[in-house]
Amino acid sequence: MQLLAIKTFIKKVYVWVKNHWYIPLSLLTASIVWFFFRQKSQAMIENVKKTREAHKKEIDIISDAHKKEVLSRDRTLSKFTERSKSLDESLKSKIEDLEKKETTRKDELVNKNVEDLAQAFADNLTRTSEVLDSAKKDKK
Repeated sequence: MQLLAIKTFIKKVYVWVKNHWYIPLSLLTASIVWFFFRQKSQAMIENVKKTREAHKKEIDIISDAHKKEVLSRDRTLSKFTERSKSLDESLKSKIEDLEKKETTRKDELVNKNVEDLAQAFADNLTRTSEVLDSAKKDKK
């Protein structure tokens, strides 16, 4: 009777292993890895810790470099805006001066032209009056 019970139990185990083969295989693989690498596990843990610390140092260096770049960019940008404002102000004042000079020059030219035209008109009037006077004298 016990032989039949053992045979039935082995069949049940076989069916379970056939359906869930990956569980015993995983346990076997983990056992083999642990057996061969159990003395090196502490060294591997130390290696992982050192690697993590080195990675953290690299990240800190990169972060510091980024902060310095941002500060440098901000300083340069503020200098640029200050210089740009001062140049804009100086250019505005120069433009205003040039506009004033231009308007005074235009006024001078207009006044000169008006004076020249008035003089030319007066000369023409004088000539025409002289011509008319001489024509009247000739008729008499």
